[in-house]
Amino acid sequence: MHNRLAIPTLLTSSFIWGLIWYPYRALSTLGLSGEVSSLLTYAIALVLGLGLFTRKLGRAKFDTGLICMAIAAACANLGYVLGVIHGEVVRVTLLFFLAPIWTLILARFLLKE
Repeated sequence: MHNRLAIPTLLTSSFIWGLIWYPYRALSTLGLSGEVSSLLTYAIALVLGLGLFTRKLGRAKFDTGLICMAIAAACANLGYVLGVIHGEVVRVTLLFFLAPIWTLILARFLLKE
């Protein structure tokens, strides 16, 4: 069952990330900066997530590593949003999709993994 869901899940998430630039660029033309539109997007997701998962959050354990990972993910997403607003969409999206390859190369040479 899990193997059958892997490919459609990857294709769906790639499709969403490949098209996410359009609403951000539309909001930018309306005068809303990338920082504000990104903040609003993730604030809405946070409120919806808190509403859906309130009971499970009571049992969750938050440590420093998780908080650091959340901050790093927020910075990466903000960088992507600002990149697609101010840069060429094809280049930014290509660099975004190639990020796992850059990670492997850097981990090999910098971290000796």
